[in-house]
Amino acid sequence: MFLDSNVLLRYLADDPLAAEVVESDNTFYVNSTVVSEVIYGYIRARTGLSPFALKRRFPSVDLDFTPVETLLENVIEIPIPPARVIVETVKSYGLLPNDAAIVASMRAAGLNTLATFDSDFERVDWIKLVPEAYWLRQNVQ
Repeated sequence: MFLDSNVLLRYLADDPLAAEVVESDNTFYVNSTVVSEVIYGYIRARTGLSPFALKRRFPSVDLDFTPVETLLENVIEIPIPPARVIVETVKSYGLLPNDAAIVASMRAAGLNTLATFDSDFERVDWIKLVPEAYWLRQNVQ
């Protein structure tokens, strides 16, 4: 199962639904885009700084990255396909580049299950989305 950054970030913020996914007995995959988004999101969440303020103050920000390091130790990082594949994925599914990189990585690795809280992935007909409880709740409302 591929993990989107929003699941990992919500897990780091003690979200119970994200914890249900991350603590399940599955093998998890990410790509470098997800790793980057998780690190950046963690920094933003812990500092509360805007992107501009963070850029100016980051060298002096002291953070404990242990939770992120521990979380990422338990995933397998897979490569991102070439740029032309990302562009084709953007065009095929109407996804933004980072989401297209996830879809392209999944396809190249033969993965079809994605843990995410992002409804944009509903446009990709061959991907099974989890957590199912979240998607069921969203479709009822």
